[in-house]
Amino acid sequence: MGQGVARVLRDRLLVGTPLVLAVALSAVHLPGILMRFDDGHRGARLIDANGVRLVWAPAGPGWNWRQEERVDRGLGYFKSHFPSCACWQVTMTETRDRVTADGIRIAPAVTLLRDLV
Repeated sequence: MGQGVARVLRDRLLVGTPLVLAVALSAVHLPGILMRFDDGHRGARLIDANGVRLVWAPAGPGWNWRQEERVDRGLGYFKSHFPSCACWQVTMTETRDRVTADGIRIAPAVTLLRDLV
């Protein structure tokens, strides 16, 4: 066998073996994934199994990448201890200016510059 043929066989084994294993191991779980039932319920669920009770709540970022930006925890703490102080959170992702229920103003950087300068 020449060196070229040996090199081709070696390369095929090095690339092919992990590829075949990945496909085979993924295919084992494919029927379960394709047969999964979606009941459309997106609210909180109570899961009681294996001696553990769990409330699975959909609160949090989930799949919505464009959700409103949350207030920084330190800023919330500051506002709770000094309620008369004006608190701003500057954001680069939101485009609208809003005030939270706690009185913290969340605004884009452009708004901050326009109002303060």
